[in-house]
Amino acid sequence: MTNLGALTIAPHALLNRLGSPFIASVGLGLAFSSYFFLGNIGCATSGVVPSLKVVELEDEKKVQLWAFAYDSGAPLFATSAVVSGLSYFTAAYLATPMYTSLKPWLVIAGLCSFFAPPWTLLIMASTNKPLLAARDRVLRNEKLGLKGLTATQRIDYWSKLHLARISASGVAWVIGLGAIILA
Repeated sequence: MTNLGALTIAPHALLNRLGSPFIASVGLGLAFSSYFFLGNIGCATSGVVPSLKVVELEDEKKVQLWAFAYDSGAPLFATSAVVSGLSYFTAAYLATPMYTSLKPWLVIAGLCSFFAPPWTLLIMASTNKPLLAARDRVLRNEKLGLKGLTATQRIDYWSKLHLARISASGVAWVIGLGAIILA
């Protein structure tokens, strides 16, 4: 037993608690929702996309940089959203009577985690596809070919749509954090 002032920790009790499938599922959900939420906060505040607003570049370069950031992040963030959602749903399913009050919250966390992929495919695709196609045209030394809005305007609009994904993942993260603290 380790005595840390008012906090006394019995290592076997801590290991038993961490070994619980319920706690492991909540912890996994929290870990992956942390990656999604905090990673996207970092990217949205100090990554490539916000820097495009302050650096003077031609639209072709902006599209290429945006596409690089999108292509780099999409598989990682999509995976983290799905694993987080599955973990929260698993935790809700595994909740013992002692944790019954957390079940509806864990379901909400799972739904919020799963929000990003369909939002991206159904709502953001109409913004993503023209930007990715413009990047492909630039790589083939063709004209940008964006109709209507400029690349900067499309990237700004993408950033606004992206806030919905960040917000939903923030809700999942807060619920996961609360669940792990209360469990």
